[in-house]
Amino acid sequence: MGLLQRTVKLFADQAYRTILIAFKDMTMDEYNSTMNQNNGFAKESDKEVLETGLTAIGIFGLQDPLRETIVPSIIQCKNAGI
Repeated sequence: MGLLQRTVKLFADQAYRTILIAFKDMTMDEYNSTMNQNNGFAKESDKEVLETGLTAIGIFGLQDPLRETIVPSIIQCKNAGI
């Protein structure tokens, strides 16, 4: 398991949301050519080609504080059989 996977697992074990910052070095001509070859990025699946060959530069774990309404919500779910 690589460093990124270990970090994501560590954050997940602590109930953090994970955000990865990455980039892809390409010229505007390369971008336009890629876009033209992939349906003008009309669909999400057309954009997936941009998600290959990325360089990770940072990873963040965000923790959401518990809301005051969480305890009553959990009780309500348990009472509903969820």
